[in-house]
Amino acid sequence: QRRLLLCFAIATALEEHSKSSQESRTALNAFYDTIKRKDTDFYDDIASSGHFTFYYHAHRQGGDTVRRIGQTFAMLCGQDGDPVCQELGEALYCQYTNMVKVQIKSIQMDC
Repeated sequence: QRRLLLCFAIATALEEHSKSSQESRTALNAFYDTIKRKDTDFYDDIASSGHFTFYYHAHRQGGDTVRRIGQTFAMLCGQDGDPVCQELGEALYCQYTNMVKVQIKSIQMDC
């Protein structure tokens, strides 16, 4: 579940922090191509599990997105309502999105 949350965080951070939607799509496609090449089973899990649908639903509702992502993480881990698991999901999502944001800014500054 942490790897799936990482992939979701990368997708949303690229959408939010890239200069353009084309830049975001290009980076995301390269990311997915790399996953597919290095770990086909995990790529298939991303594509077929439906977990991203739950995360996107939580993300697009507005309001306290991070809290809802944490709740979704806990639910997908089979720990629905567990505050510790929810907090872990929140912390991971924030950490992952921040890492992507820092990398995007670093690349943009180099160009």
